[in-house]
Amino acid sequence: MNKDKYIQQKDKNITKFAECKACCHSISFFKNELIGDVLDIEMFKASKWIMKQKESGINEGKCVFYPNTVHENIKSGEIDIEQAYQVIPIIYFDFSSELQRMSVIAHNTFDKDYVLYTKGSPEMIESL
Repeated sequence: MNKDKYIQQKDKNITKFAECKACCHSISFFKNELIGDVLDIEMFKASKWIMKQKESGINEGKCVFYPNTVHENIKSGEIDIEQAYQVIPIIYFDFSSELQRMSVIAHNTFDKDYVLYTKGSPEMIESL
C-alpha cells in the first residue's frame, strides 16, 4: 500500500472510530443535560462531537451527531444542517448483560454509508 493510500485509510479509520464514540451509546437529553451511563457520557464528551435532537423532517432517527468543527460552520451559516456531515443512529440494540455488548446502526450522510457500530466487553468483541 502506498503512503498516500495508507494515510487516507488511517484517516478513515480514525473518523469511523470517532463516529463510533459519538453515536454508539444510550445517552439522551433531559432539560439540556446528558443523561445515561456515566461511562457513555464521558466517552461521548471525549469524542468532541455534538449531539442534537432533531426537528421533524430531517432524515431518520431522533438525534444527529456531528463533529464540533461542523457545528461551528452550521452556527455561522456557512452550511445547512441537512447538507452537513452527520451521523444519524437509525436502530439501537440496547446493552444486554447476557450478550455483553450494545450496537447501533447509523447512517453517515456524507459517505451515504450505513454502519453497524458495536461496543462491549473485550472478550465478547474479540469472539465476534
